[in-house]
Amino acid sequence: MEKYYSEKYDFDLYRDNGKAARSSAASLKQRPKKQSEFRRNSSRTASGRERQSAQPNRARRRPPKKKMTKGRKALAALVSVIIIGVIAATACVVGFNMYRDYKKAQPFRFSGNVKVGGISIGGLSYEEAAAKLKENSMYIVKSFKINVAANEEEKSFNKYDFDFKFNFKTPLKDAEIYSRKKQDIYDEPESTSTEPEPTAATETDGDAVNFKVDYSVREESVRNKVAQLGKIVDSDPVDAAITAFHPFSGKRFSYKSGEDGYRLNQEALVEDILEVISKGKTKKNITADVETLKPEITVKKLKKKIVGLSAATSTSYNNKNANTNMKVALKACNGSIIKPGETWSFNDHTGDSNLKSNGYKKATVIVNGKLEEGVGGGICQASTTIFKAALFANAAIIERNNHFWASDYAYAGEDATIDYPNLDLRFQNTTSYPMFLECKMEGTVLTANIWGVQEDYYDNVKVTSENYDIIKKDSYRTVTKRYLYLDGEVVNEEEVCYSFYSLKDNHSIRDNDKGSFRTMVNGYTKGEVEKKHKKTESTEDE
Repeated sequence: MEKYYSEKYDFDLYRDNGKAARSSAASLKQRPKKQSEFRRNSSRTASGRERQSAQPNRARRRPPKKKMTKGRKALAALVSVIIIGVIAATACVVGFNMYRDYKKAQPFRFSGNVKVGGISIGGLSYEEAAAKLKENSMYIVKSFKINVAANEEEKSFNKYDFDFKFNFKTPLKDAEIYSRKKQDIYDEPESTSTEPEPTAATETDGDAVNFKVDYSVREESVRNKVAQLGKIVDSDPVDAAITAFHPFSGKRFSYKSGEDGYRLNQEALVEDILEVISKGKTKKNITADVETLKPEITVKKLKKKIVGLSAATSTSYNNKNANTNMKVALKACNGSIIKPGETWSFNDHTGDSNLKSNGYKKATVIVNGKLEEGVGGGICQASTTIFKAALFANAAIIERNNHFWASDYAYAGEDATIDYPNLDLRFQNTTSYPMFLECKMEGTVLTANIWGVQEDYYDNVKVTSENYDIIKKDSYRTVTKRYLYLDGEVVNEEEVCYSFYSLKDNHSIRDNDKGSFRTMVNGYTKGEVEKKHKKTESTEDE
């Protein structure tokens, strides 16, 4: 059966091919051929004849088409889908990269829901956000109130009293990473937080994401504020003082008790304020540590320290008017209080001694080496008595002038003439405490006492004067010296002043002072004064 079917099939195919050949020949006769077509067809016919002569009994055929099974159809469909998917995926990746590159090429701006330190920076560039945070930085600082009590002073501080430093870099970088991820333009920059979701440094408020800002108070600003408070609180202790001087009375001095001083412990207060701010407290009451400073000199000690430093006297043998002038001048100087470092002036206290309106009368005066009548004559014995007291009180002699002739009421070199306003007597208080001058004239006796604090570096004073350069019946010079003693030993020697005296008109050389130790008020020496105070120390109040 198979052979018969095959031969029959071949025969039919051969027959069909013959009909087709005849049909083609007939059609060719109907139209003229171009030379090229003729050659091509001749060649084809010849080759066909050659193949037919090689196989005269068979005609060529194509194999029959096979029908595709369901499995092959499914496989073909799957392959097509895969190819299309790959093409589509490739197109998507390329498109996404192009889109992302486009977005990266645009200026970066933070996402709309981003806040830093509670301040919205959505839609801002990095530089704009940094500027906004700096401008509104105090909004980030948590509000607080610190009440400080320092003795009777009270002071409140809030966040605007201090300066703060902020770390904006870290939260801005985290906010940038978050925004880039949210905008699908994340490019893995260096960061402190790689998670786009809120971390320990962030918090959420609805849809907003807030990145916290670390800040701290500047210690220097706290110290400045505490120092300002210290200027108000701090005070030096005030020693007990003499408030009034009553010359020659039984109770010469009135006293005022000393006052405590105060010193704020600024270092401790700075630490307390820093701790409150660092712990984020909103309110704190602080009692500042204030040290009490006691005065060095109490009333009791002052009473012991104040002594009569020197006592000077002289006797007048002048006339009534001259004695009146002495009394007026001494009264004007009586009760003088000479502060530490202050310079005392005789003329400043007596006023113009040439005026009768000031109480002065006419008496004998020396004018250009001649004796004449003039207002104020005789006051030089008052100034001489005060000068002697100043010498033994160890006051610094600033100005002193000798007479034309040596005076008969003082040793050579220990007189002090006055001619208002040209010649004056001035001395300075070089101690750390006031000096008090009391002077008077009773009868013909002139007295000048100086009270003050006995310095520790000496306990006695000696004054000497020495005449030299004596020219017979013409003149001579005198040098006045002062010696300070401590426990019987000289601790200081000073040439206080120089004098030049005339011997004209039969004036003689005045005796010099061979060495006079001071006499303290009421005749006490320093040791006797201390002994007297020790007896009464237990009964004196501070």
